[in-house]
Order: sequence, then structure tokens, then C-alpha cells
Amino acid sequence: MKDNRLYLLHILECIERIEQYTIPGQTTFLSETMVQDAIYKPCPNQRNGYHHS
Repeated sequence: MKDNRLYLLHILECIERIEQYTIPGQTTFLSETMVQDAIYKPCPNQRNGYHHS
């Protein structure tokens, strides 16, 4: 149960970062690779099929 909470907290932190980084809008996101990297790289576990146990 504790592992699930940590996993969910990690996901929530990633979502909050994504919300902050995308405030400027889609045009900025699509034109700024630094913004794209800031969104994609902090959450590698979700992209790579992280399996918690």
C-alpha cells in the first residue's frame, strides 16, 4: 500500500510540473525543445512502463 502511495505521489508531481511548464500554451510547447524535455524527462517511469510492486 505504501509503495502505491509513493507511486501515485510521483505521478501527481509529474502532472503538476507538466501543468506549470505548459502554461505558455501549445505553440510554445511545440517550438521550444527545452520545454518538451522538461516535460518528458522527469517522468521516465511512466513512459517506460514502470511496474511497481
